[in-house]
Amino acid sequence: MKKKELKVIQTANWTRNGLVIQRPKTNDSIRRVKLFQNIIDDLQDRYLQIEAYRKEYGEAYEDNDLVCCYPGGGYIKPKRITEGMDVLVRKAGVKKIRFHDQRHTHASFLLAIGINPKVAAERLGMTPAMFNERYSHLLPIMQEEAVDRIENELNKFAEKQLEPVK
Repeated sequence: MKKKELKVIQTANWTRNGLVIQRPKTNDSIRRVKLFQNIIDDLQDRYLQIEAYRKEYGEAYEDNDLVCCYPGGGYIKPKRITEGMDVLVRKAGVKKIRFHDQRHTHASFLLAIGINPKVAAERLGMTPAMFNERYSHLLPIMQEEAVDRIENELNKFAEKQLEPVK
């Protein structure tokens, strides 16, 4: 919490045989991700809620060291998270997308606001090459914006050079 970061060291995957906790697919997937202050605040609230559940359930609490879980500590099935997202999407009145599409939206947003693709790739646990392959279709627009920004800066510099010396 003090460093405002999350360390991704394992994944939870639902299979036909049930839940499997495993190491992420690639070494690049094991990473530290910086978090926004409002996320830190939410996590602190969540921690207090989990502590209350631990007290309430006592010995019956299934301690899996989770942030998002059922009151008794058990893993939440992905289907339930999707259902919860569907409710929030309806309430917000926004276009419905698959849960995983949020990752793509985040990547597109990072590029749109000028975040370096290498940094964006690290946040998503991808190599820069993987990131560029997947999101390169967004880069032509960024190239146009880059040229416009470079031209603007060069024009400002040229104008300063033409100003009379005082």
